[in-house]
Amino acid sequence: ATGVVTPLTIAGTQDTSDDTVVNITRLLQSLDTDGDPDNGIEIADEASDVATAVDFTQSITDFANSTAVTTLVANSGSTTTALISEDQAISHLEETLIEEGETFTPSSSIAGIWTTDDDENDLLAFVFFQDGTYVHMEVDIDDASETNGMEWGTYSRNDETGLLELGITFDNTDTGLFVFSAADPANIFAQVDDDVLTLEFDDNNNGTIDEDESLDLTRSANSDILGAWTNTSTENELLAFVFFDNGTYAHLEVDEEAPNNPENPDEVSGMEWGTYSINSENDALTASITFDGNLDTGLTDTLSESIPLFAKVEGDTLTLQFDEDESGVISSEEELVLNRAPMPVYEKLSN
Repeated sequence: ATGVVTPLTIAGTQDTSDDTVVNITRLLQSLDTDGDPDNGIEIADEASDVATAVDFTQSITDFANSTAVTTLVANSGSTTTALISEDQAISHLEETLIEEGETFTPSSSIAGIWTTDDDENDLLAFVFFQDGTYVHMEVDIDDASETNGMEWGTYSRNDETGLLELGITFDNTDTGLFVFSAADPANIFAQVDDDVLTLEFDDNNNGTIDEDESLDLTRSANSDILGAWTNTSTENELLAFVFFDNGTYAHLEVDEEAPNNPENPDEVSGMEWGTYSINSENDALTASITFDGNLDTGLTDTLSESIPLFAKVEGDTLTLQFDEDESGVISSEEELVLNRAPMPVYEKLSN
């Protein structure tokens, strides 16, 4: 989005954990007259009467302890008389940036798409949605002993410790987070440092994360067609596509009522993973399936029958079009509309 001035703009960064960004954000929200930045920030006239020069480039601790800041906040006319916490301020800032479609590197939120290039799996990825649900995807084509597929469940995270609390909704693999913690209960932590998510497993419950008890994942881009897309208008509990920045995609579908769903009594829940490319001139989508764990519920039928397929992105809407009669005209029955899953808008910066 253009024309929007944020603390990131002022500080000249995309990192919401930057000291200057944190300092500006905390002060602005603390000066808000009614203490509720959700309805906009309004600063009382009293603030200008007591304001003195403030150095926003100080460290977060020095800024919070400076006399200029504490005096201003205490006498600003706001219902808030002490500087609000760093976590509270940045959480609201990131929510606002997401709503405005601004690109940024989140400070501590695990919401996003995370992948790893480890040598043991062809695919190992997590999507943590902002609604408190997550998907774990894992495929190892060469290991016949491993069950490939997905895990879908709920999560909550302690912002201070990073401790994850998990619940499971659907599972067709034996390697996910919930299965790991349920089979051999151990604390699982999620720590974020810019675009790296570190999952820590206290496997021996000794209160210390040993060298072999962590997994680093990198945030995958979430812009243009890249990212996670969901549809909530069907009978499915979960219907989503994830387009990764390495040219692969995943289709995720869960119908807990199958085979009693009258729309598709033979529906199989699970994931499909493959490669894709998009023609920039006509939006034609070409795909090839590498792993199919949900039989005909993904793009399988479309690809096997050579039905022309298109992917059109407009803002936060992705429309998949299936020209089933090959007429060159797409009817409403030949479209699937998905919305971008709310999460930080992240574009990988060039090295």
